[in-house]
Amino acid sequence: MRRIVVSAVLSVSVLFSSCSREPEEALLARGTEAINAGDYQKAVDALEELLDEYPEGQRRPEALYALGGLYQREQGNLERALECFRTIAQQYPDHEKAPNALFLMGFLYNNELHQLDSARAAYEDFLKRYPTNEMAASAQFELSTLGKTPDEIISQRSEASTGKKSGKKASP
Repeated sequence: MRRIVVSAVLSVSVLFSSCSREPEEALLARGTEAINAGDYQKAVDALEELLDEYPEGQRRPEALYALGGLYQREQGNLERALECFRTIAQQYPDHEKAPNALFLMGFLYNNELHQLDSARAAYEDFLKRYPTNEMAASAQFELSTLGKTPDEIISQRSEASTGKKSGKKASP
């Protein structure tokens, strides 16, 4: 008899906890509203809850993308940002956020972490997967300037434009 009562209590408990789960759309909206209000920890909490509660949810790519941005810009947690962007690129390659996520991986590896081999791999993967994307020219530029300082890039561009004006080819 006691086993039946315990089982019934557990069943009711599970029923109520699953019924009280906030819908995926509401969690994404709560996270977005918190971002817009500048309450970044509240945004992270809502978006992480969405990922935890809906492991197969349809709004995961948007949540991952928003989280990647929050971890990058607001929390300085570049490894976690990369993890979010990598998940989008790997698990949702056809999602509209996938090209941006892959480009941002290259950007973070290059400009923040100075891991040039990883940056090169991300940009090359971007160009292979999304050659007609509007950011393809930017990815090409990033590849051509990997490891260069801003002064070196300016000098390279200046030499290239001077060479064009004089009809001479600029040296590489």
